[in-house]
Amino acid sequence: MDAEGLYAKLRETRAGRDRWILHDGPPYANGHIHMGHALNKILKDMVVKSRSMFGYDAAYVPGWTATAFPSSIRLTAS
Repeated sequence: MDAEGLYAKLRETRAGRDRWILHDGPPYANGHIHMGHALNKILKDMVVKSRSMFGYDAAYVPGWTATAFPSSIRLTAS
């Protein structure tokens, strides 16, 4: 969390603009962590930030764990 609240200020100034969402998938679902995972996260971060610079309301939406997702669907359905 940043001490100046810059992310909160950015989210506030972008409120009401066209939304642009990149849903990030589950973290490390395909084996041990490696440099490809880091590159993937960096590229996604660059894309979301560039869309914000273009004026979109672009929030970071983290993924879910691949094992808990089917369970959460069953819980919300009941």
